[in-house]
Amino acid sequence: HYQDLPISASSEEILKQIVITEPMIQVILDVGALFIDGNNRQIAIKWLDLSNTNRIDYAVYFEMDAIFVCDRQYQHHAFSTSPASERLDRCLFYLDEIHTRGTDFKFPNEFRAAVTLGNGLTKDRLVQACMRMRKLGKHHWLSFWSSSEVHHQIQILKKSSTLYKEKEIVNDHISLTDILRWVYENTQQATWDGLHHWAIQSLSFQQKISAFWNINWKNDQQIFTNIMMENLAKASLEAEILDLKTMYGHKKTFQTVYEIYSARYQYSNTGYSIEIHEAVSKRLLDYGGSKTLLTQLLDEEQQRELEREQEAEEERQQVRPIAAVPCEPILHHEIMNLCEMEDPIL
Repeated sequence: HYQDLPISASSEEILKQIVITEPMIQVILDVGALFIDGNNRQIAIKWLDLSNTNRIDYAVYFEMDAIFVCDRQYQHHAFSTSPASERLDRCLFYLDEIHTRGTDFKFPNEFRAAVTLGNGLTKDRLVQACMRMRKLGKHHWLSFWSSSEVHHQIQILKKSSTLYKEKEIVNDHISLTDILRWVYENTQQATWDGLHHWAIQSLSFQQKISAFWNINWKNDQQIFTNIMMENLAKASLEAEILDLKTMYGHKKTFQTVYEIYSARYQYSNTGYSIEIHEAVSKRLLDYGGSKTLLTQLLDEEQQRELEREQEAEEERQQVRPIAAVPCEPILHHEIMNLCEMEDPIL
């Protein structure tokens, strides 16, 4: 089952559609993070209110890493000590994006889950979410719910696919194959983006490796002087402040990941590791492909990082409250009498 949602659908609108779906859906795996207008407790309560009172008594949700359950009287208890833990067939389960990984509920047979599809969803996250249904394909079942934006992306990919073009009859129905095609496209993009940042980060690592190689570690009699440690620190440091010409003076061009890395390597080469450089270059040539990115010598990610650091360095004046005048201490006579050893009370 696949269902696309209206533009900017609220949590309540999504829940209303889920509630009227047959067969009944008892689990929401919000890996696409479509429920953004409320916390987990609020969403669980809304779902419980909309559900059939003859079939559902509890809603289970996460707060931080603790599992809670809400009953029809809106009482919230820890799931492990609640009667709901022994009546899973009477429960609804809402798993937010974070908890679609690493959680394990023993759902009863014939349980069905709604999996949300959000922008940029990758294969690993989707598979992790779907496998919360441990008996998937045999006693557990899935349905997919996508945002309007994701639905549009899936349609575009489907129409541009070779399989779609070969068909004589045009069919706009979204199948599991179409969803997986979209997920793999996102995964490829995420991998490519990660490859770019991994390559740039390797330059920092190579700089530190070169700095440590300047020390003869095989000499057991070597004395590590303050000057040696200062030189090591200076060789490992990266420039914290860059002038505008360095940041924006270079022309923006479309470059492959390998070309971006090579330009940065040549610009900042101060005796980097040749072995690591060759290994990184080979990996980029093997997996980088011909896809290009519009970039300058200093990539945008580092620009944003520098901006955050500069903001943190700004001195912020805190407005402190006016100094309070302390009250005069009062010692009651009863307390004083207790301290009198000759008092008749004692």
